Amino acid sequence: MNIQNVIEENIFGPQPTRDDLIWAINNDDVEMIRFLLKWRGPNGQWIDARNDNEYNPILMSIKNGLTEAVRSLLEWRGPNGEWIDPRNLDNQAIINASEDGHTEVVRSLLEWRGPNGEWVDPTAQNNEAIFLASYNNIKTVRLLLEWQGPTEQWVDPRAGNNRAIKLASEYGNIKIVKSLLGWRGPSGQYVNPSDRDIIKLAVINGHIEVVRSLIQWRSPRGERIDPESAISSAKTPEIRKLLRCAILDKMKLACNQLTGVEQLDCLRSVNRERIDLDCPSLIKDREIMELQRVFRQRQNLPIDIYGEIGKYLGPHMGIEFNEIQQNSHQVSRRASRKSRKVSHETSRKSRKVSRRASRKSRKLSRRASRKSRKLSRRASRKSRKLSRRASRKSRKVSRRASRKSRKVSRRASRKSRKVSRRESRKSRKVSRRESRKSRKVSRRESRKSRKVSRRASRKSRKVSR
Repeated sequence: MNIQNVIEENIFGPQPTRDDLIWAINNDDVEMIRFLLKWRGPNGQWIDARNDNEYNPILMSIKNGLTEAVRSLLEWRGPNGEWIDPRNLDNQAIINASEDGHTEVVRSLLEWRGPNGEWVDPTAQNNEAIFLASYNNIKTVRLLLEWQGPTEQWVDPRAGNNRAIKLASEYGNIKIVKSLLGWRGPSGQYVNPSDRDIIKLAVINGHIEVVRSLIQWRSPRGERIDPESAISSAKTPEIRKLLRCAILDKMKLACNQLTGVEQLDCLRSVNRERIDLDCPSLIKDREIMELQRVFRQRQNLPIDIYGEIGKYLGPHMGIEFNEIQQNSHQVSRRASRKSRKVSHETSRKSRKVSRRASRKSRKLSRRASRKSRKLSRRASRKSRKLSRRASRKSRKVSRRASRKSRKVSRRASRKSRKVSRRESRKSRKVSRRESRKSRKVSRRESRKSRKVSRRASRKSRKVSR
């Protein structure tokens, strides 16, 4: 029976205890938890829901994911103003909720205020909450990054030598990585993933989207990640290509520091490999060429648009307008030539492939037709053999049946003859017995009649005398 029903039916009987509250939490019974927290006995008894050395109701509710139970426990007040402190064990409650991904529980803990203005600190234990949330809980990470304490405290995802983004990169959670890279502190602080271990973890585990985001990252100061440290750890060709393109972009920046013929030779060699790999940065270069063409033609555009184009062109990869003019035509011509060659080669290959495919299909169709003919012949032969065997078996069965029927009829006729003979013998015996009996009876009767006649004659003689 439910404990609540027992309490309602037996008001003056056994009273609820703290063990009943622990039982309700372990069984995920939120209604029972609310009932026990509000319960008051006839003599003012009440259940103490505060934490002790043995049980911690807040941590137990968080473990079971009972958001409403956590809220009820946070709102609970005893008869003398007692209250539950979720800051116990150095704010372990919000750390556990962040680890288990209970975002609404984390929100309730962050919004909680004690009787004297107490508040839960998510930066406790060196920002352990956001570290544990960075495994796979994007909503909790965003909530912690947006939090601001009563005295302007804030969660620092850079703590522990950027441990949060290391964990997110290792487990391949691209949303968390982007949220951490896009975070800005109150004074412009930012997460710096330039540590070699961060991109290595993403490369080793094959998280290509995380690798791409890390390579594309630029700090407010112009810092970027060095891809050369991680290319040796790449296990897939896609990640290896992505890292190689990033290295070539970095080499192109170094080429821009040169002058004259050396610069042109350096850019040519770098751009050749970039075109061979079909690096994504080539699209950006083409956009820059188009914008440079607009500048060169001096089209009738508003001044503010020219200013925005200048901002876009100027700092991009350290390329000046003159450098773009020197290299853009060569890159475009090479790209067009390569595209033509590639298109011709692909068309030839496609024709060859189509011819081979048609030949193969014809061969396969011929083989299939031959196989089908062979199979049909075999099937017809098998069917004929089976029909012959079946006819032979049926003939044998009919012959056996006729033989059996003849034997049975002969046996039956023999039996009937024997039976008739026995019956005739029996009838003869019976008739003989009956005739014998009748003869005996007739003899007896004749004897009796003779005796009677003799007696009568004797009597008559006596009477006559």
